[in-house]
Amino acid sequence: MSEKASKATRPPEAKFSSQHRYSIFGPGPADNLYQLKRGLVRIYAAHADRHTVTLRYVKPGQYFGLETLSGQPRVVGAEALVASEFDTFQLENLSASDRMRVLEQSAEEFAEQLRNARRFATLTLREAVAAEIMSLLDTPFAGLDRGKPTVWLTHEQLAELVGSVRETVTKLIGEMIDEDLLESRYKRLRVLDAEGLANVADGRYTFESAA
Repeated sequence: MSEKASKATRPPEAKFSSQHRYSIFGPGPADNLYQLKRGLVRIYAAHADRHTVTLRYVKPGQYFGLETLSGQPRVVGAEALVASEFDTFQLENLSASDRMRVLEQSAEEFAEQLRNARRFATLTLREAVAAEIMSLLDTPFAGLDRGKPTVWLTHEQLAELVGSVRETVTKLIGEMIDEDLLESRYKRLRVLDAEGLANVADGRYTFESAA
């Protein structure tokens, strides 16, 4: 069974807006397994204050909703960020060999989700902002602007993805601009130094080390 929305857009036309964004599932019973065919899906964890943190992005061809295979309730949510198409599978209709094939194909994605869950528990917000920008560079929200990788989203949208507020994220982006890592333009973030930004995400880059 396929669930479809309107045709996906490409940067700079790609929009992070309510007309494209919709919830696929939230924490609770794990009923279906999903495979993304087109678009972009965000797997997230929700805090008690209703802020959410991104655990991974599902790309076309990847599976999500893997909790179904273990029989455990979902503790994460999934939402489509752009117009998307995906197949759903009922657990009872999967043979043992099909389940094993899905697990083998999804092992690295699931491991990434677990690694990110642990990592976000220890990241500073500055590191989380850098990591989120880097994670978005190979999604429908990214492209090239004057030869530099660019993510098309606002400070407010980025703040929502890392579980913070716009004012705080804007301050951190300002620091990265001062460090010549980013350039912030209208509804876009242009990456000037991808290696430096990756080092921020790993906690190995500070303003002092750049001086």
